[in-house]
Amino acid sequence: EAKRVDRLILASTLPAGRAMGACGLLRALRLGPCLARSAAEAEAGLASRILSPQFRRANPRAVAELQRLARQRPASPRSLVRLLLAAARHDLRGRLREIAAPTLVLAGQRDRLLCLAAQRKLWTGIPGADFELISEAGHDLCAEAPELAAERVLRFIR
Repeated sequence: EAKRVDRLILASTLPAGRAMGACGLLRALRLGPCLARSAAEAEAGLASRILSPQFRRANPRAVAELQRLARQRPASPRSLVRLLLAAARHDLRGRLREIAAPTLVLAGQRDRLLCLAAQRKLWTGIPGADFELISEAGHDLCAEAPELAAERVLRFIR
């Protein structure tokens, strides 16, 4: 069978929704009130709440721009709920060893949504995977540290 994936990059993700841990689960539940708003406000709320507090304090203009963009083309509240349920229900822990492609797992040191220990379990569960921790970023690596995230990705694919 031909290889379908040359390289795999997993960023800010877990091996299973239940791997989030109690602390992350409580933080995820705090996102719930965002979903009670209009679609545009729900999307804007989620877009900013997943950012680290450090980034929000240091970059209010960037946060406002992310919220503006989120309001332009919001997902429906139903779609957001379905996404969150799918994230909570997935469990690939038993299949991680099947990943044969060179893999990079990226995580943000300031990620308040996902537990760093669980992200490390994802890394150690994939044979030969590389792990990169971006200390200047939270959950949304590309918004909080785009240059560092791009540098790590480019270094991996080269």
